[in-house]
Amino acid sequence: MTTWCTASDVFGLTGIQVDDDVVAQAGAHIDVACARPYSVFVTGLAQGAICQISTMDLYWLKLACIYQAAWIPSQPDLFVRSDVTAVGRGKANVQFTPTGMTLAPLARVTLDRVSWLKSRSLHVPGPE
Repeated sequence: MTTWCTASDVFGLTGIQVDDDVVAQAGAHIDVACARPYSVFVTGLAQGAICQISTMDLYWLKLACIYQAAWIPSQPDLFVRSDVTAVGRGKANVQFTPTGMTLAPLARVTLDRVSWLKSRSLHVPGPE
């Protein structure tokens, strides 16, 4: 596993078939959104670091990655679209949330449950 979930996790929960490249893209999106890169997390554990992410946070990050991976295939212009605050046509306007064009709706809801994103605090280990 190179990120928070696997392609089989995505299929098992959503029924949407994705490949490892899409899962890697989703993982990178979740890394940016949660400010806790999976690659640093794994490297730290490989070097004997103590896991600073709770089991519950790991669960929410896995779900967020699953939802993001399922959402990406339906977003063909995800990596080339412009960031907009409103789209209008006639009298109809659409306004997106700050992450509305880059993050799956269920991934955003799930990330809102991650402890350090909820409280806006980050656990800093004390001196050894």
